[in-house]
Amino acid sequence: MSDAVKNYPVINWTLTGMRPLQVGIVLSLVATSLAGILSNPLFTLATDSVTTTPILQSAALVTHISRAN
Repeated sequence: MSDAVKNYPVINWTLTGMRPLQVGIVLSLVATSLAGILSNPLFTLATDSVTTTPILQSAALVTHISRAN
């Protein structure tokens, strides 16, 4: 390991010892995870709406048939 890497400061993960960039990264991770979990019902609703709407089903069928040819 190089001397430059050995001289890195020890990372302190307590809230009072965190630098602003570390706080931003942790908060972004938490927010993104929660957004992904909470948005799942919206994607399910959108998928169900598309699959049960007759006009969208016919459009999907035409697209599927044209790709097969």
